[in-house]
Amino acid sequence: MGTGAMAAVPSFVAATVLVSVFAVKLSWFPVFGDGAGSGLGGRLWHLTLPAAALALAAMGITARVTRTSVLQERDNEFVHIARNRGLPESRILRRHVFRNALIPVTSALGITIAGLIAGSVVVEQAFALNGLGTLLIQAVTVDDFAVVQAVTLVLVTAFVVVNTATDVLHPLLDPRLQKWHAA
Repeated sequence: MGTGAMAAVPSFVAATVLVSVFAVKLSWFPVFGDGAGSGLGGRLWHLTLPAAALALAAMGITARVTRTSVLQERDNEFVHIARNRGLPESRILRRHVFRNALIPVTSALGITIAGLIAGSVVVEQAFALNGLGTLLIQAVTVDDFAVVQAVTLVLVTAFVVVNTATDVLHPLLDPRLQKWHAA
């Protein structure tokens, strides 16, 4: 499956396909619930399909952004100059291409992780997991506005923390950005 198709598949569609193929048809994984598996291994076994459903689109988006960013950086003039000066290819890739390509990748990862937080609500319902998403939906069903506000506040706070961490990480990856953040 191409990265474009992976990025286009919503988590609830991925959850449905994964359940029908790997849980129902092949019986490799449990269908619902966070499992009564023994220990950490059993718990992870029960969470494999939900994690895959969430990660599918994130992997596609991250792969596409990474590829585009690396190809764009590889074609810059300073990379050609470094090659002409005889620098080793590994050093050129590490210090010039990958380092500069990390900025858009970290931005995309920040947005993707925030999307994973929101998408977990749907995936929890698809796999009958107990978590914040289930609590939110149950609170909406019984009109418990205090719980809805509390869960929404937790989700929004997580979103803000992830985006803030991404903004703090950018100047560390590229010192040239520090003057923009200082202004």
